[in-house]
Amino acid sequence: MSVNRVFKDVWWEKDEEPEADAISVALAYLNDWVIEKYIGETMYTTEDQKRWNKIELSVENKPTRNVQLTGGLTLSLPYRFGATGRRETERSLWQGYRLRIGADSVMPIDDLIDIASDAQDLLSIATGRDAGFQNVSGYHPDLVRERPNGDDIPMPFEVISRWSIRDLAKKPDQIDHHDLYFTFEDLGGVDGLAKWMTVAATYRSALGRAMSTRATANMFVSDRMLNYTAALEGFDRTKTGNSTDKLPTRLRRCGAQAGSPFTEMVGNVNKWSNAVAYHRNDIAHHLGRRPRGAESDQYYLGQSVYWAFVLLMLHEAGAPQAVFDRIAQHQTFVYLNPKVKAVVDAHT
Repeated sequence: MSVNRVFKDVWWEKDEEPEADAISVALAYLNDWVIEKYIGETMYTTEDQKRWNKIELSVENKPTRNVQLTGGLTLSLPYRFGATGRRETERSLWQGYRLRIGADSVMPIDDLIDIASDAQDLLSIATGRDAGFQNVSGYHPDLVRERPNGDDIPMPFEVISRWSIRDLAKKPDQIDHHDLYFTFEDLGGVDGLAKWMTVAATYRSALGRAMSTRATANMFVSDRMLNYTAALEGFDRTKTGNSTDKLPTRLRRCGAQAGSPFTEMVGNVNKWSNAVAYHRNDIAHHLGRRPRGAESDQYYLGQSVYWAFVLLMLHEAGAPQAVFDRIAQHQTFVYLNPKVKAVVDAHT
């Protein structure tokens, strides 16, 4: 028996399609990406400054960030905070955000999850981590609890699944600010997120292919490059509406449109296009039996194709220049630049 998804606290009739008018998702790394103010901490010493006299922790409520999406959808980032621990011996504060997608009326819950996955993909790009779903809750207008005063309280139901993107980092859901490829503020806040969501809906198939490839740990380098290239092809096919152009033509066009800092990474876009096309065709049509260069060449070329795709998506979403500047300065991008350029320059 195979069970792909389990719903808790809700019952669907036989052959009834699971629907909801909203979902709320806890995403790995969302807090470190979005939170603009850390939990306050003030430490007081005794007059002789030899020992602590008092420690104060503080956290302030923040308004929910809302933005309208197309199709009658609303994206929200509701903020929550609280305190935990036994008052007798220990006490701690917590704060965090969730991602909420709301609709004007009920719709298939799979569609809402697809929309949430667009934000998940952006978060994975911005952090360089796998921003897995930690918890998914759905809401349905028929699922309510009545208060004593007669008002209805929406009651959530849980969606349980083995999600394809999972946070398997050594320190899950933790990332330092300097390790981010770009910040929430760099993107333009919730308005920048809304622009991304619009673009991601258009290129969802290619985006999903690129990010699922990136999140798959056990994959041959050749397969990874093949999938990244297919995602880039899919992006170009959707953008241009042209289904007849050959791969080198698509690669040259994408490379030119990706702009800086991609052009600094590859140097000569035409040579890069030829190198990627050669290795892709060798993998797809000759089973990798006619390789050129070192075995690592396909790895670095694959990474360059991934970044071409990412930068194109960000350009399509109207990302501010601050996003591209910060990506260019990231240690991983700085490391890749000479490696990729050397592979491109060596290709004949």
